[in-house]
Amino acid sequence: MMNFIQNENGLMPRKGPVSMIAVILLSAFALGLMLTIADFMDPAKTIGTDVACYYNYLPAAFKFQSFEFDKLPLRFGFVNTPEGFVVEKTTMGMAFLYLPFYLIALLVVNLGGLDPFEYGPPFALALALSAIFYFTLGMIFLRKVLLRFFNDAVTTIGLLTIFLGTNMVYYVAYEGPMSHAYVFFLIALLLWLVIKWHEKPRWGTSVSLGLVSGLLTLVRPTTITILLFVALYGIYNRESLSLKMQLVRKNWGKILLIAFVAFLVWVPQITYWNWATGHFLFFSYTGERFFWDQPLIHLGFFSYRNGWLMYSPVMIFSLIGFFFLKKELNVFRWGIILYFLVTVYMIFSWWCWWWVGIGLRAMIELYPLLAIPLCAFVAWVLKRPVIWKTAVMMVFTFLMFFGLFKNWQYKSSLIHFDGMTGPAYWGVFLNTKLPRGYYEMIKSPDYEEARKGNRLNN
Repeated sequence: MMNFIQNENGLMPRKGPVSMIAVILLSAFALGLMLTIADFMDPAKTIGTDVACYYNYLPAAFKFQSFEFDKLPLRFGFVNTPEGFVVEKTTMGMAFLYLPFYLIALLVVNLGGLDPFEYGPPFALALALSAIFYFTLGMIFLRKVLLRFFNDAVTTIGLLTIFLGTNMVYYVAYEGPMSHAYVFFLIALLLWLVIKWHEKPRWGTSVSLGLVSGLLTLVRPTTITILLFVALYGIYNRESLSLKMQLVRKNWGKILLIAFVAFLVWVPQITYWNWATGHFLFFSYTGERFFWDQPLIHLGFFSYRNGWLMYSPVMIFSLIGFFFLKKELNVFRWGIILYFLVTVYMIFSWWCWWWVGIGLRAMIELYPLLAIPLCAFVAWVLKRPVIWKTAVMMVFTFLMFFGLFKNWQYKSSLIHFDGMTGPAYWGVFLNTKLPRGYYEMIKSPDYEEARKGNRLNN
């Protein structure tokens, strides 16, 4: 663990040039993958499914000047209310994050005399670039957090692992405009702001916390579970609990400001819902639900169908790292553990627990906080005897590159998006080509049965 230097602005970490180089190289790598594949040249690959839901708010506001979504060229994700209104399925948080890049694309199209169709390549490219941008910011803030507690080498290993060893590389470079890279950024920024606020609870930091909290939950309302971490940050024994209560009592005005600013971020959404449905709150996921009494956590972790640790196995070391949240890291222990447990319970209580894609993409929102126990484990290993340290790091490195290889397999269609079985998984295990009879090994779930609550439909 590193030593801190105290000054009037809080705790100052040592510099980390190697980890900064790692952030630059990872961002360049993601950008290179995105440009090489060039899916944005076929906008249907970029602005489709969930992305269309997020994006539709922008052409509705800027081109059509109407939120009657049934009049938009791309009809996807809309739901019909009992009153007969057509409502966008998703909230508008992602549209706010897309907005700067959308406006740049709009300017380029107008100045360059390009095709103004707002679902065309210029706008698809803008969204893809926005994912790289927010991912880079997320890595920068996560690096800032890690350098407060770990040296440059451990921080670098943590950043490399979180990106290359997990499904995040796919959801940044190939399906970047999905919400995952953006949520990663917002949670990394929130983590940084929480630490800064606890060091010195300024009014400006409080406003920033409110903005980020409001935007995070507006992008994905289920991320409200992050409040568990915020509430428990810094608490690890009776004395720290007393100090936390004193901090809250002395700064209740700033806490109310955080809540008020977060509410203001939600005002446009609430206004839209009220205009479209007559209700200030509206559940738009018609026919979808959580089965709270049947969370399939074991399948979520280990199922061949997108099990998290089956496709990002290096993250097992992050879970082991929970046991190494000691000394300076005590401030994180209970906040991270409870946030992890509750969020995992929620994710795997959802009717579609396998979350179509590769390796449980919903888990990406946990990565900024899971990077801390991951680095705690790495820091502990690097202090072990050479032989033991070398053996563990060889396994660690293999699993990291195994996760990267799985992302390549998925992009190359060697891994099915929802139909993987034991024979299919082992059939392509370390292969670069499909085995004979592969498609007979695939078994997709029955979605209608899953919606009804057939939880073992796998």
